[in-house]
Amino acid sequence: MVTWQCEQLHAHSYDLLHGAQQVVGEKQQLAPSGKRCRPDITILDVGEEPLAFIEVVRTHLSDRAVAVASELDIPLFVIPAPDDKVVRPALGAAAPWWESVPDFPDRDFAQAFESFANRRSAETATELEWFAEHETIEDDDGNVVWSRFRGSAPDLESMHYPAIGTALVADSCSWSCARSAAALKAQDR
Repeated sequence: MVTWQCEQLHAHSYDLLHGAQQVVGEKQQLAPSGKRCRPDITILDVGEEPLAFIEVVRTHLSDRAVAVASELDIPLFVIPAPDDKVVRPALGAAAPWWESVPDFPDRDFAQAFESFANRRSAETATELEWFAEHETIEDDDGNVVWSRFRGSAPDLESMHYPAIGTALVADSCSWSCARSAAALKAQDR
């Protein structure tokens, strides 16, 4: 699972291995127009067609990878090169959705759970004590109106770094908010 925050500050997640057959590194990829790129990591399906690109970026993102991913209509996830920016236990809005509902029935329970979750996400996780939560609220038309991802920051010495909970945290994704939400719904079917 990978999670990221879009420009609308919504948290999104995507199962990178859904439909995947293999993962390759530094393999040249070709778009129908003839544009080429060599993503750091490419997720391939059973027909060896790309499902997603991952770029680990130290300074800047390759414009060619963005163009090829766009033409293939696949996501390109940007992961910052390992440093402190990778460890972000919380993404998204800080206020829980139920605070905006004036007649929420069990505010005391919700506040107690929120306090517990905030304490868990502030702690550095051991391999056996990971915490991760992804919340999304949609309007009647199915548009994301509020979402967040949060989880325990991983131990930097752990073999699971830079995952947070069970998710790899990306700096960004080439897909729009609407395209990201649609892709997750398609995976859930």
